[in-house]
Amino acid sequence: MKCLARLYLGYCSKLTSLPDKIGKLKYLKELKLHHCLALASLPNSIGELKSFHNLDFYYCLKLASFPDNIGKLNCLATLDLKFCSKLASVPDSFGQLKCLSRLDLGYCSELASLPDSFGELKCLSRLDLCYCLELASIPDSIGELKSLVELNLGYCSKLVSLPDSIGKLKCLEMLDLNYCSELASLPDSIGKLKSFVKLHLSSCSKLASLPDSIGKLKSLAELHLSSCLKLASLPDSIGELKCLPRLDLGYCLKLVSLPDNIGELKSLAKLNLYYCSELESLPDSIGKLKSLVELHLGYCYKLARLPESIGELKCLVMLNLHHCSELAWLPNSIGKLKSLVEFHLGYCYKLAWLPESIGELKCLVMLRLHHCSELAWLPHSIGKLKSLIELHLGYCYKLAWLPESIGELKCLVTLNLHHCSEFAWLPDSIGELKCLVMLDLNSCSKLASLPNSICKLKSLAELYLSSCSKLASLPNNTGELKCLRTLDLNCCSELANLPDSINKLKSLLELHLSSCSKLACLPNSIGELKCMLRLNLSYCSKLASLPNNIGELKCLVMLNLDSCSELVSLPNSIGELKSLVELHLSSCSKLTSLSNNIGKLKSLQKLDLSP
Repeated sequence: MKCLARLYLGYCSKLTSLPDKIGKLKYLKELKLHHCLALASLPNSIGELKSFHNLDFYYCLKLASFPDNIGKLNCLATLDLKFCSKLASVPDSFGQLKCLSRLDLGYCSELASLPDSFGELKCLSRLDLCYCLELASIPDSIGELKSLVELNLGYCSKLVSLPDSIGKLKCLEMLDLNYCSELASLPDSIGKLKSFVKLHLSSCSKLASLPDSIGKLKSLAELHLSSCLKLASLPDSIGELKCLPRLDLGYCLKLVSLPDNIGELKSLAKLNLYYCSELESLPDSIGKLKSLVELHLGYCYKLARLPESIGELKCLVMLNLHHCSELAWLPNSIGKLKSLVEFHLGYCYKLAWLPESIGELKCLVMLRLHHCSELAWLPHSIGKLKSLIELHLGYCYKLAWLPESIGELKCLVTLNLHHCSEFAWLPDSIGELKCLVMLDLNSCSKLASLPNSICKLKSLAELYLSSCSKLASLPNNTGELKCLRTLDLNCCSELANLPDSINKLKSLLELHLSSCSKLACLPNSIGELKCMLRLNLSYCSKLASLPNNIGELKCLVMLNLDSCSELVSLPNSIGELKSLVELHLSSCSKLTSLSNNIGKLKSLQKLDLSP
């Protein structure tokens, strides 16, 4: 085996050691020992393997040390020690690995220090030290790693500082310091990293400021500062980062303001200020961010206004303002956002009105206004949103009506008005929404009727009317809703009957009538709903019987008659429900017997007859 070039011993979980004679394999270039869970040490002869290129000790959990002559592996290019969790130190001789280009020490959780000789690894391009939980410092010699491109120190939770020499790493492109929770500052020398592209500082919870020299990082493309809980401000020099496309400041809970020159970030495409709960305003210069595509301001609880200059963001596609609970109005300039596709305003509790200019947002696809509890009306211009697909108005407690122009939203697919407790009527123009698939009117407790035009909604698949407690009837031509799959009428306590035309709802899969306390019977035509899967009649306290043709519902899977206290008997046709899996008859106090045909329900898995 003297010519052996590659030796793979991965997953040999009982291998405790290697023989001394391994040093005689002069041509060995690659040795893989990953997941050798019992391997605790290496023989001194390992240093005789002069042709070695690749050495893999990934997940050797018991490997605690290396022999000093490891430095003799002059050709070694890759050394993987990830998850060697017992490794507390590496020998000085590591510095002799002149060809080493990649060293992975990630998750070496007991590694407390690195030798000064590390600076001699002139070819090292990638050094991974993530999750080295005991590592408190980096040697000054790190600055001698002239070829280093990536340095990963993420989750080094005891790392207090970086040496000034870090500024000598002229080739460094990526520095990951995420979750270095003891890191309080960065050295000024960081501004010398001319090749720098990515700087990750998320969850550096003691980092209170950035050095002014950060503005010298002309190539910086990513700056992640989310969850830097003590960061109260950004240096003015931030505006010099002309190539920066993304700035993440989410969860910077002490950030009070942005510098005026934030508008100089000409390449900025995404600005995340999510959960900046102390942020009270945005500078006027925000309008200069001509490349901005996404602006996230959700949970900025103290943000009371937007500057007029917001309308200058011609490339903005998404504007997220949900949970901006102090935001009471929007500037008229909002209508200038010609590229805006998504506009999130949910939980803006003080927002009482929208400007007429909202109708100028010709590209808007999604408008979310749910939980805007002061919003009492929508402007007539809402009908100009020709691209709108989703309009969410749930929990707008003061909203009593929609403008007639709502019928002009020809692309609208989803209209959500649930829990609009003052909402009393739908305009006739609702029938013009030819693309509408879902209409949610749940808990619109003042809604007494639906316009006949609603039956023009040929694409409507879901109609939710649960807890519309004043709704006494459905339009006679309800059967025209040919695509309807779900009809939810639960808790419609005034509903006494269903229209005969319901038999035309050939696509209906679910009919929910629970707690319709005035419903005494179902139309005889109910058996024509051949696709029906679920029929819920629980708590229909006046329902005395089911029509004989109930057995025609060949696809029915669930029939719920719980607490139908007037139900005396089940029709014989019940046995024809060949697909029925669940039959609920609990608390049917007047039901004294079951049809003999119930034994024909071959698919039945659940029968509830509890009192």
